[in-house]
Amino acid sequence: MQHMVQEVRIAPGHLHLQQIRWSTQIDLMLYPKSISSAIMNVKVIPHEETVQQHHLVVCDFTVRIPWVKKHKIIPRICTWKLHKSATASWLQEVFKEKVVGTASANQVESIWVKLKSSLLEATTEMCGMTKNNQWKSETSWWNDHISEAVGMKRSHFKAYNRLQEQGLADTDEGKEAKAVYKEAKHLAKHVIWFFRG
Repeated sequence: MQHMVQEVRIAPGHLHLQQIRWSTQIDLMLYPKSISSAIMNVKVIPHEETVQQHHLVVCDFTVRIPWVKKHKIIPRICTWKLHKSATASWLQEVFKEKVVGTASANQVESIWVKLKSSLLEATTEMCGMTKNNQWKSETSWWNDHISEAVGMKRSHFKAYNRLQEQGLADTDEGKEAKAVYKEAKHLAKHVIWFFRG
């Protein structure tokens, strides 16, 4: 982009060019077409020279966080729970109970189908399935026992907290509620420690 700056002095009957100065700006801001809607302003700061004959170019743009495409999550069997020896031994016992009638079949296909279905049923029964809307990885140690212990702890805390809000924390009822809550908290920690291993 070139600009010609002229100073013109008009004399009677004559036109004289007093001064001609050429100013060249070759500094560019390159960006892909996909973010062109985010560009707010591009400007040149004339007196800030970074290199000789180059001016500082500033581009203002807005940053938008891209949308995360939702993935369709298919429920799967929680096979990582089989790493525990207790779960694996329980699975073997359940599988033996379900597979008892398969040895009498004559066809290879029917034997395979019965083995496969009994193995899948036993594994699903022992390990469980992932949830449909589970975006984050599941914790392998969380189960019904932990959920029950944490639920009891929460309910006892709410009862104790209600008494505190009413100003009854120093009464016998408040002290008893605090003791029950502390016991439930200790039990929940112990259950989590046991299953987390």
